[in-house]
Amino acid sequence: MKKLLLETILIFFLLCSCNQVNIKKPINTESALSNSTDSSQTDGCIAPLTNFAYPVGGDVIDLPAPADQVIMLPPSSWKLVSTLPIDTITEYGNNFGSGTIRKNGDHEEFWVIPEGYLGIDILNLETKVWRHIEEKNDFVKNSFLFLDQDNSIWAAKGLSGNSPLLLHFNDQSSQFETISDQDGLLNNSSQNNNIASLKIDPSGIFWMVVQNNDLANDPHAYILYSFNPRTLKAKKHNISIDFDGDLAIGKNNTIYLLNAQKGIVTAYDSQKNAVITYEIGTKLDASEDFDLFYDSTDRLWVSDIGWFDFSKEYDYPHWYEIVRSSSFLMYIYSSAIWRWGNPSFTNQTSDGLLWFIFPNGTGWLDPSKGKWCIFTSYSSKVMEDNDHNLWIFVNHSLYEKMSK
Repeated sequence: MKKLLLETILIFFLLCSCNQVNIKKPINTESALSNSTDSSQTDGCIAPLTNFAYPVGGDVIDLPAPADQVIMLPPSSWKLVSTLPIDTITEYGNNFGSGTIRKNGDHEEFWVIPEGYLGIDILNLETKVWRHIEEKNDFVKNSFLFLDQDNSIWAAKGLSGNSPLLLHFNDQSSQFETISDQDGLLNNSSQNNNIASLKIDPSGIFWMVVQNNDLANDPHAYILYSFNPRTLKAKKHNISIDFDGDLAIGKNNTIYLLNAQKGIVTAYDSQKNAVITYEIGTKLDASEDFDLFYDSTDRLWVSDIGWFDFSKEYDYPHWYEIVRSSSFLMYIYSSAIWRWGNPSFTNQTSDGLLWFIFPNGTGWLDPSKGKWCIFTSYSSKVMEDNDHNLWIFVNHSLYEKMSK
């Protein structure tokens, strides 16, 4: 669902699940797995809490809880690059708040808003020198960072408040500036609550699902906007359907929207102002949250539930239901209950892997093998640079996995 909001929810569940854990410090994944009795878990993947069964209903609170969840750093294939300066670390700064990697002249930079927020920290990936900016900007504190196709940094409004939806970073002044569209749509705080999801299409247009703050005049919980950052032209798309707080962009710039309660995905053609509805072949549990992700092979994923195959010109795309992995079974220690958690796909890397965040960690899916792997118990987006190296920010620190 909604990227910043989702990350907040993920971190909330992670903290809940760790309330009963008495861990002095995180440990390396592989060192933990080397002591495991499960010989199949030797590839840097964290073993699930159960592979067989879990109690449902009744007096489950009286049943013994599974072993405490161990807090695990990425495996040894991920090398520690740099740790945040101690004066920018807060007690809540273990997790990834928001960030991106950007090319800046002859070097690349890693930008991060750590959880807990004392500003934005920028690491020169060549010199390994940090710099610190935007120390007193409440908007940035409650936003998520992203990079447009012109290599500019933006901050998107992630939480509610009386502010515009977008700010643009001015490299000359080293400050974020308010961006106003021609018609003032994006600055209408009486209607716009926060950006639940934002994706950029191949032409550079921002597509945003925005939580509606004016249900008296518009009964839909979410609004679909598009915004051209070059012309500053925004458009509200009145498609008269209900949808959840996420979107995906497919081929021909088709916008896909999910209504989990009705079990449908809607394809929206903005050029023709036309919609087509597809029924999901698997019943979705109303107690779970689901995301959409469109991959490079024209599969539209609905979390770990299944996908629509848009790779061929069918009259109706085939739906494939996934055999769910037990890696996504969670135990909420504070409530003494078991529940399924859904991975949220964040990106696909050049090797074809799909990367996801999850309440209990971060991982990848190899669709060619049907293999899921959670490799760290920290929830953090994995980023790929221009040389296809991978980066992850956990436990105050940036880690790198070199491309092969």
